[in-house]
Amino acid sequence: MYIIAKSRLFLEDDVKDAVQETYLHVYKNLWQLREIEKFNSWITRILINNCNKMLRKKGNYVSSYEEIEVENFINDEDVFIEVDSNIDLFKLLECLNYDDRILIAMYYCNEFTSKEISEILHINDNTVRSRINRAKNIIKSKLSKEV
Repeated sequence: MYIIAKSRLFLEDDVKDAVQETYLHVYKNLWQLREIEKFNSWITRILINNCNKMLRKKGNYVSSYEEIEVENFINDEDVFIEVDSNIDLFKLLECLNYDDRILIAMYYCNEFTSKEISEILHINDNTVRSRINRAKNIIKSKLSKEV
């Protein structure tokens, strides 16, 4: 949850507030959850909505997810890039645009499938996969320049 909030919000206090608000909302509304197996998707959607609400209040909100243009960092076709373990994840994510950061955080940190992400964000599964792939290539390009 922290990583997703951090990928949306940059100020530490805002991140903590969003996560706390999410937990409070979930605690108060847990009775509304009909399918327990959808808990992770449900809580993630609440977190994203809380982050978006905070951004709207501050005037830094990207209003439409569709305004942006992005499976595994290492798959059969990819060349493994050895990365120093000291690289800060959040610095790495800064090279991505606002919405791509959330895709990467959900896919790699929370291990949601592209189908689950598409359901949470209400976008097409193929769009999710292509945006993740594009974001992955941007990150690889940045890493290869730094090495």
